[in-house]
Amino acid sequence: MLDPITLSAAVTGATTAYNAIKKAIMVGKEIEDMSSELGRWMSAVNRKADESVLDELLSAYCANKDVKELERNLSDRGVIAARVVPLLELYSHTNNPLHRSGFIQTVEHAEAGASYLPGSPWHFSESADLRLKAAPRVGEHSAEILAQELGIRPEQYKELVSAGITGTIEEHIASKAKKS
Repeated sequence: MLDPITLSAAVTGATTAYNAIKKAIMVGKEIEDMSSELGRWMSAVNRKADESVLDELLSAYCANKDVKELERNLSDRGVIAARVVPLLELYSHTNNPLHRSGFIQTVEHAEAGASYLPGSPWHFSESADLRLKAAPRVGEHSAEILAQELGIRPEQYKELVSAGITGTIEEHIASKAKKS
């Protein structure tokens, strides 16, 4: 005679096994039901003609499935499948193919701090990695550009900064401090 603990463990194990078999049978049944329809959709013309029917079947099939699990299962079977991912999730969860491939990069900005930016969607095997740079700060290159393009001398540039026409925040603060 089995003691109650052993009996309980055996029943739990048998129930778990039964549920696993039942689930496998149901998955097989779903696939079998769909496979009987697949033959008529082997051609693009027939798929297009039955587009609304296919939409309904796929919607019904996917309605109660976990989207991440469905994406993973399809991808594991060689089907190109991806769910629509909210941008916050896409950029903030760094363990995804877009981060690992270098497409989404972390960029440090002197004023704004770290942020994620999309890079080039392709990479050539013989080329160096394309690393993104932070956007320039307001007025960061004004002195060089005004000198190069308009011939503005350093003294003229300082006058423009004093007048509040150009310059970086730091240059404006220094200019105001000089005036005081």
